[in-house]
Amino acid sequence: MFGYVRPSDGHLTAEDKQRFQAAYCGLCRSLGRRYGLAARMILNYDLAFLAMLLSREPECPTAHCRCPAHPIRGCDALEPQPAFDTAADLSVILTWWQLTDGVADHGFFRGLPYRAALLALGWAYRKARARRPGFDERTRAHLEELARLEGERCPSMDRAADTFAALLAGAPGAARPALCEGGGAPPGAGAAAVPPGPLDLSGGRGR
Repeated sequence: MFGYVRPSDGHLTAEDKQRFQAAYCGLCRSLGRRYGLAARMILNYDLAFLAMLLSREPECPTAHCRCPAHPIRGCDALEPQPAFDTAADLSVILTWWQLTDGVADHGFFRGLPYRAALLALGWAYRKARARRPGFDERTRAHLEELARLEGERCPSMDRAADTFAALLAGAPGAARPALCEGGGAPPGAGAAAVPPGPLDLSGGRGR
């Protein structure tokens, strides 16, 4: 469902790479602070990019932090701000429904890993759902529509793509109230901070 965006290193300067990595690590820390250590495992580039678009990223200072993945050298992460907390909430909700879709697609035995992941993420999902009930409901509704199209063996790729695009289009709207209350940038205000051509869609997530 998501997790296919990654930085295109060949188009980024060394400074741009450091900025993107700091945003990535900032989202990781927001996930850990709001949902615990296990939630850091769902970290992905897609939502880090969204956090950059929603944030005042050029104005936000970085701090050298301890890092579970790199306990010796640590990491440089953007300091906490509402945009990264919002991206953490959306990450949990999207991952929950992606895993739920995996259970439905893979049957009982092949779906066991997905069921185990849902069990581990259950507490975090309930918290995220309480914080973003509208986004959670829209995500569920759009995925039900996708499942219906799959069940009908819909021949139009555009209809499935449009349904999923509508799901992701709701992310900035879900972020707007929290950002306004927290003094963050309006959705899209950070777009100028993102360097030209920073992403490709060839896949992958990771540090």
